[in-house]
Amino acid sequence: MPLYVGKRVVGTEIRSSAGLLQNFPELEKRSREFAFQAQRTFQEKNILYIGQHEYGTVYPNDNFVDVVGSDSATTCQIVVLRHKGTGACSLAHFDGSGIPKALAAMVETLKEHAQNHGEHRIEMYIVGGFLDSRNISEDVFMQILRGAYKLAVDIDLLCACVCQLNDTMLNGKHVPSIYGIGVVVSSGEVVPVHQFNCQIPDEILRHVALYSEQKEVVQVYSSRTQEVTVKPFHVYYPSERARGIASLSDENILQ
Repeated sequence: MPLYVGKRVVGTEIRSSAGLLQNFPELEKRSREFAFQAQRTFQEKNILYIGQHEYGTVYPNDNFVDVVGSDSATTCQIVVLRHKGTGACSLAHFDGSGIPKALAAMVETLKEHAQNHGEHRIEMYIVGGFLDSRNISEDVFMQILRGAYKLAVDIDLLCACVCQLNDTMLNGKHVPSIYGIGVVVSSGEVVPVHQFNCQIPDEILRHVALYSEQKEVVQVYSSRTQEVTVKPFHVYYPSERARGIASLSDENILQ
């Protein structure tokens, strides 16, 4: 199904983020305005934190989640998909692997909640990346764009604050302007966030999963079950190093 900016279809001939913005100046304008918004903080809110290589889907009637968001995105990019009919949203933090499959899965979770709605039209926001020397940000963005082309629903791309639009200079080096975003579930408002004060639940366990052999982007939350789920994963650790750590005393380990 088509990917749209306004009433125009984004064609598969687009080969870069710069090419996309050049062909769709209205998208560049909105994305640039997003980049200059004041970065928000959320206090005393029920926050669902989505880490790298994760996604979560939240319905507007979920009493446990007011805001869903992610941060710490450098070359990574954060994607929000929001169903226009129901207001349900799915947010993912992509690092470059498993993107097309994850986008399709996110859409399915939104459609699952919208079974009584005839039209499944999805709004899309992409934020993150910068002008890194290895062009990792650009590669991640193009994977997202190619994945969006293949989705079985109409997608309205509302924001692409990525790569050059999200780049600034700090001490002579290129760095991202925006590292995170939050979505106010009740209204669908998407705002820049520098950092969330908490990354719970199970912050350490979910972070360890980044070093596993799992390449799929995993769903950690759905309003359908209202549960945070950490699926089993396998972490490779060299046996020599493991034996060395096992031989240490309790005092050394605690230090």
